[in-house]
Amino acid sequence: MRSLLLSFCFLLLIISSATHGQELYEKYASLPIMENLSLSPDGNKLAAIYNTPNGPQVVLMDFPSVEFTPLVQLKKARDRIEYVVWSGNRYLIVALSYPEYSTGDYFRINRLYRIDLETKETRELTDKRFSQKSYYKYVNFNLVSALKNDPEHILISAYDELDKGISVYKVNLADSDFDKIIVNNYEIDSWYADNHGVVRLGLQWEKDKSTDEHKFTTWYRNADGEPMKALHTVIIGKSETFDVMGLNDDGSKAYVLSDRINNRESLWLYDIPNNKFEREVYSNPQYDLRGALINNEGELAGVFYYDDYLRQHYFSDADAKQTMLAKKLLAGMESSIVTSSRDKQRFIIEAESTSKLPTYFYVDLRTKKAGAWLSKYPLLNHEALAVPQNIKFKASDGMELNGYLTIPANIEKPPLVVFPHGGPHSRDYKYFDPFVQFFAAKGYAVLQVNFRGSEGFGNAYQTAGYYEWGKRMQRVVDDAMDYVVSNFPVSKNQACMVGASYGGYVALTEAFQQPDRYKCYVSIAGISDLEADIAHEKKMKVYVGNIIKEESRDALAALGDVSAINHIDEIKAPILLIHGTKDTQVNYHQSSDFYDKARRKIDIKYIELKDTTHYLDDPTGRTATFKALDEFLSKYL
Repeated sequence: MRSLLLSFCFLLLIISSATHGQELYEKYASLPIMENLSLSPDGNKLAAIYNTPNGPQVVLMDFPSVEFTPLVQLKKARDRIEYVVWSGNRYLIVALSYPEYSTGDYFRINRLYRIDLETKETRELTDKRFSQKSYYKYVNFNLVSALKNDPEHILISAYDELDKGISVYKVNLADSDFDKIIVNNYEIDSWYADNHGVVRLGLQWEKDKSTDEHKFTTWYRNADGEPMKALHTVIIGKSETFDVMGLNDDGSKAYVLSDRINNRESLWLYDIPNNKFEREVYSNPQYDLRGALINNEGELAGVFYYDDYLRQHYFSDADAKQTMLAKKLLAGMESSIVTSSRDKQRFIIEAESTSKLPTYFYVDLRTKKAGAWLSKYPLLNHEALAVPQNIKFKASDGMELNGYLTIPANIEKPPLVVFPHGGPHSRDYKYFDPFVQFFAAKGYAVLQVNFRGSEGFGNAYQTAGYYEWGKRMQRVVDDAMDYVVSNFPVSKNQACMVGASYGGYVALTEAFQQPDRYKCYVSIAGISDLEADIAHEKKMKVYVGNIIKEESRDALAALGDVSAINHIDEIKAPILLIHGTKDTQVNYHQSSDFYDKARRKIDIKYIELKDTTHYLDDPTGRTATFKALDEFLSKYL
């Protein structure tokens, strides 16, 4: 260990990208140069997504070299790589998605491909029985298990018209032969396998038409070949949560995230044969656990939560030692294990601090070597970071809330950008955020608030936002601004609200509810018409996220009171709308319809990004967004 520590260097690898002459917005608009890193089981190869101006590539490297071989080039502004998984050391499984149009909306469709590293052949994992059907382009293919003990096969779920539901297939990676192993007689929507590759669990979504209640039922079977049985049903918004993260080795017990007893998400061991919770495995006294740590081969390795940063709790001593080693090697930085070999001897760490950009580091315990591997945002290597600081305040009704304030250096009373997050059941963190740092680099202070309804802080914090769109959730953002301008050296009279997704809804709602508070408003992929947005979510068979208590005519009509499209005459300040046409989360007509109705009445600009998604994950649309923000804020602040 000592020799490893002594050999560890902190030299950042700077990509030879020419930044001379680039505008500041172009640098901050850059996507991570490499992401979704995945080490092969033997630790000798490293696969990753490399973001190019012409779209993402899947690339392959010898560990720990940065010299890569491109394997797959995806279509620009169409495909998105969701993840890369190894099946043994020979095959790479690539999951991608793309937008598909149907009945007035774009929906995201999932596909799976395999890359044979011996023959260099890429093949879509599908079958003629699917591709010959008229509905094929709407069928999702999802990975159920990479079958760590059978590297020649994987398990895939896909719709089967014979079952009239989602079935499971064992797929030969050499020739893409599909062999159905699970017949769906239970209307199960998604399937899960245990550590041995046996499909044990299923999740069923349904709506009770008599009560309007949304239910999730977990199904289970004891062994391969046995029928599925309903294990546990959750009524959304009423029952304790029940989210299976994984099973123990013999499949008799489940590791379940539940908010029972603690009123925050904790990990419990559930006795399946006796249908009861056995004991609490792990919890945090302040924060919800957010999910499971899954290793490269699909196994449950631990759980994680966030305070200001990601915190990982591993079950095995070997994984825990990796985490401790990362902290020792990168003292003073926030670090997490990104990927590791099966023997835990080789791994990649991602680390950052409030003054250092996110950087990948490699560790090789076999050779006792370690070092900086790659800067995640090399175009920004020479840009100074503004330091976010924690804020805590009481809302006007007494609820204690938190957030972050980032103030640029050497600027007296800078203008303020209020930047509410999306979701709304999401939250802000202290991690590097290119939007926040761009605003600060341009001389603006940035306020981020984890308003009521934000996740991660326990039940009371999140449920306080239920059914409060445009109401108390909105007022909390005002309370946060009032607190900041009263206690920190920022401008009260020079402020703009900028939001994306739900944050865009907050900005548009603020524009008519508080027309004199801000100099301008920006909505990126935001919502202007809540009733239309709920119709969009219902069409996608998705629960509508605690916007209304019931879907009655009166309740839907009441959403008009908190929808900007019905209050254009009350808006005074300039508005900028930005929306991608391939947004599958919020239909771009939420912006285009608002613009058409408002353009003759108020100062408004609309930028429609052709083929851009909700997440601004293509270089062209992302750069256009940062450029528009730069010009708009410079004009009105």
